[in-house]
Amino acid sequence: MRSVRVGAVGVAAAACALVVVFGSFLGPLRILFALALVLILPGYALVRLLFAGQPLDGPRTAVFACGLSIATTILVTLVLNVVPGGVRSWTWAFSLALVTCAASAVAPERAGGPRGLVPSQLRSAVNRRDVVLILLACAILGATIGLATTPLGAANARGYSAMWLERGSTAGKPAVRITIASVERHRTAYRVVVEVGGNVRRTIRNIELRPGEQRVLSVPVRTKAQRVRVKALLFRATAPFVVYRRTTLWMKTTQATR
Repeated sequence: MRSVRVGAVGVAAAACALVVVFGSFLGPLRILFALALVLILPGYALVRLLFAGQPLDGPRTAVFACGLSIATTILVTLVLNVVPGGVRSWTWAFSLALVTCAASAVAPERAGGPRGLVPSQLRSAVNRRDVVLILLACAILGATIGLATTPLGAANARGYSAMWLERGSTAGKPAVRITIASVERHRTAYRVVVEVGGNVRRTIRNIELRPGEQRVLSVPVRTKAQRVRVKALLFRATAPFVVYRRTTLWMKTTQATR
């Protein structure tokens, strides 16, 4: 009876994977199948595999099943990230189903052993199980550290650029400080047009920034008004006539200038 139940876990995992990949017509209901595949089924199959010969009660089985399921999902995701195909809905769903089916296929063999184990055999089984769990924990820890310190590729990611204005001064005269920050995926060239009081006062060309780099420009503000609006327009070289960023700053000058 135990082997039938464990085998049913593998069948359920395969069914959940099929629903996750092809069950878009189910709408939000598909999330329930995904949760079962991520949080329950792989861990339950592994619990029956690792703890064969030493039955666990319901609460401990649930805790171990959930923990091992999350650990398996993390490891599968890390592996898929470095293999062709990457992390996609169908790759992780079928990978989790494959792990569950494999564990379910092996678990009945261990479960079918003798019911009465002598202390030395039981101690050996517990030691093997502890070693497996420790190795699994070390693998998760190492993979987590590697993931945290290694930038992952994102072929479909889109970068962006930011621009903001601040009041400044140049040689004691009012000026506006323009900061441009690039979070683009590639080296990008920009052009900045500065308007003071509605009139174009300066155009700055050929500003090139690498990803993660920023540039600060200082443009004098010469006006007789005590309060003036400064507008900066940012253009990218790839679209020279399309305003990419537009920022406005109202400045109160300390003294009128000619």
